[in-house]
Amino acid sequence: MPFDGLMLKSLLSEITPTIIESRIERIYQHTDFEINLFLYKNGATNKLIISANPSLPKIFLSQINKKNPDVAPNFCMLLRKNLIGGKIINVEQYDFERIVKISIQTRNELGDSVERNIIFEMMGKHSNIILTNQENRIIDAIKRLPPDITVRTIMPGRIYELPTVIKKSITEISFEDYKNLFFTQNIPLEKFLLNNFSGFSKQLSNEISLYAQEYLKNLSDEQFLKRSFDYIKELINIIENKNFNPILYFDNQNKPIDFYFINLRNIYKDNYKQRTFDSINKCIEQFYTIKEEQFYFNEKKTHLKKVINQAFEKIM
Repeated sequence: MPFDGLMLKSLLSEITPTIIESRIERIYQHTDFEINLFLYKNGATNKLIISANPSLPKIFLSQINKKNPDVAPNFCMLLRKNLIGGKIINVEQYDFERIVKISIQTRNELGDSVERNIIFEMMGKHSNIILTNQENRIIDAIKRLPPDITVRTIMPGRIYELPTVIKKSITEISFEDYKNLFFTQNIPLEKFLLNNFSGFSKQLSNEISLYAQEYLKNLSDEQFLKRSFDYIKELINIIENKNFNPILYFDNQNKPIDFYFINLRNIYKDNYKQRTFDSINKCIEQFYTIKEEQFYFNEKKTHLKKVINQAFEKIM
């Protein structure tokens, strides 16, 4: 599922106007990895879901109602203490990395105006939600990472540092540099994009490579690279101008398998069903709603099978 850096950039461009200037009314923590922020603005309340689940990290606005937990975990209580009543003043993504910083203007115990930040690192099994102060010092994290078990330490009191970023920004490279870098590495285009530039998923890299190869018999290597480079620049242009065409993809059993802000027509062809949306956020919300329903259905099915098997064992 390509919730990659470009997809994240697209989503944030859509939902940031709704989030900015909102007041944080309530905070709940539904699982070990997920927080829900209830945001109030102009007479309306929106719920921002942020999940550092290792399998399905996510961020989006949701209108789906859930029963809130009766008891709040310690991290949730800390968020409430620091953020309730605060106003969101900025939402920032680091280039095309899957890292989001939400800045909140609030007040401390003495009534002084202070800034707090929620930093969401959306990085698979390394995903995290981190609370920092205005000096960039970590207050706490939903997943603490002590120095004895990891190279990168995420602990209260430590200065927050970005993960080591060695990839280039696709917006800051010319075609000549792009071409020269490609020819020095002697690897397939999809691997080249993944290895060198921030924001690209495996699926998107494959899509770009397949697009560039459409007329490969008639193209030189340089023309092939130019087609891929132009396609990437067109993606950036779509994001900047918000000309999105959000699509949710289903397999032949009507299970959602993917989504993106444009049609990935080269990797998802006729054997995949599609549903278009007028909003990226609605597309993402639908994907995770169905996924969650399927998860709980399978969980109940597994539990029921276990109960039945235990009953049969007693009878036998």
